[in-house]
Amino acid sequence: MLGSLSVVQDTHTLKKKVSSRVALTKRLAGVNWGASFKALRTSCLALAFDPAENCVPVWCRSAHTKHIDVPLNESMHVITGCLRSTPTSFLPILSGITPFETRRSASCLKLYTKDLNPKHLLHETLYLKPSPKRLRSRKPLLSFAEL
Repeated sequence: MLGSLSVVQDTHTLKKKVSSRVALTKRLAGVNWGASFKALRTSCLALAFDPAENCVPVWCRSAHTKHIDVPLNESMHVITGCLRSTPTSFLPILSGITPFETRRSASCLKLYTKDLNPKHLLHETLYLKPSPKRLRSRKPLLSFAEL
C-alpha cells in the first residue's frame, strides 16, 4: 500500500513538472509570431518528454501513467497547432513523435537488455554481488512483543 501511495505522489509531482514545461513551450508558440515546427518539437522533446521518461521502468505499469499523458498530449497540440477536437491518436503521427506506450516499452526493453549483458554494471550489481548484511536493530520486534 505504501509503495502505491509513493507512485501516486511521484506521478502527480511529475505531472506538475511536465505541465510547467509545456507552458514554457506554449509561450514559444505565439499566435501572430512563434517558433517553427522543428524548434517546437525539439523543445518539447527536451523539456517535457525527457523528465516524463525518467525512471520509466519503475512506474510504467502503474495505473497513474494517464496523468502524465495529459500534459504530453497537450505538448503535441502545441507542436502541431491542432485544435482540441483532434483525436489524441493522430497527434503522434502529426508531430512526428513516437507514441508514449511505445517509448515506455522501448525504455523498459533497453534496461532489460542491459540486465542480461554479463559485462554490464547492472547485471553485476543484481546477480553477482551478494546482498549486504543488515545491521542489527537496537529495538528488535521481539522486545515489543514481550511488553
